[in-house]
Amino acid sequence: MSGQSNIRVHFSDDSHQDCDILIAAEGSGSHTNKQIGLNNIIANVKPGYGSYLGKCHLRWSVLQDLPRQLLEKGTIYTSNSKAVVFCAVYLPDSMSSTPNNSGDSDPTGTLKPENYDEDEASLFLAVSWTTGPDAAELPQIQDKKGLMKKKLAEAGFHPDFHKLVDALEDDAMMTTPWRYAKSDTPFDWRQRLLSQKKNKGNLDIANPRVWLMGDSIHPMLPSRGMGANTAIHDTADALGPLLELAEVKSKQGNVTDDQVVMMPRAFEWVKKSANQQLPDLDSLIGRGIIIGLRMMLFVVGGFIKALRLFGWEPKDDAPELQ
Repeated sequence: MSGQSNIRVHFSDDSHQDCDILIAAEGSGSHTNKQIGLNNIIANVKPGYGSYLGKCHLRWSVLQDLPRQLLEKGTIYTSNSKAVVFCAVYLPDSMSSTPNNSGDSDPTGTLKPENYDEDEASLFLAVSWTTGPDAAELPQIQDKKGLMKKKLAEAGFHPDFHKLVDALEDDAMMTTPWRYAKSDTPFDWRQRLLSQKKNKGNLDIANPRVWLMGDSIHPMLPSRGMGANTAIHDTADALGPLLELAEVKSKQGNVTDDQVVMMPRAFEWVKKSANQQLPDLDSLIGRGIIIGLRMMLFVVGGFIKALRLFGWEPKDDAPELQ
């Protein structure tokens, strides 16, 4: 709309809505991000690269069949030159804060505890590969699980990974390119855009009443495990400026930019996510890393054994976690 007093947003059904502040939290495929000129999200689309991902509620019976390593650690991330797997299990808080109410009657642990809420428990799985078919072909694939298992087998992953695929519900699977934010996104991107002559008079570009939140400005690879946490922090950063706006009688004038606080915090995690790449352990470099780690563990183990001979014992700083 004319001036900077408010903003009008148009929807796909030809309706529109006028508002003081538009908060765009539409995910990594954000159209708003492009429309206001930031355009800092990269879609990793390469020939032969494809992926499926899915998230679904986790039934207790399905939980029992998942790999033990996943249940102990909560996440699994592994890769080689042919495929990448990231999986995470999210269990209800009650599972860690409340004793298992079925433990006395079920020593095997196979019966569902009374405090296990299947609506709160969920499983996230992402499988990507580099050997085809391409992402553009995947929506037409009928047997998505079959293709995922095939790519895991071709990559030489353990058969237990197939259990992760079986745990997904068919309607919970989708394909999307890996998207991540440019780690060098400038914190003063609005000022930079407005200083360019070509943007003069274009009220869409860097509009101060359009705020980006979550993956719509700083998507990061899921293996970092900080996407949702960072988005929650974004809402906290936006609260102060929103309350400030609500106290102003007239909606004319400048609006405090919530991203002054958000950008430095969020993009620190974006940089960490971009650098989090496991080497291909099947390659020459990867095998060298494995040999180096084995040698280091051998030396450290020998050193600790020598210390024990002289009476040293490691100090347990958190005995309550045993």
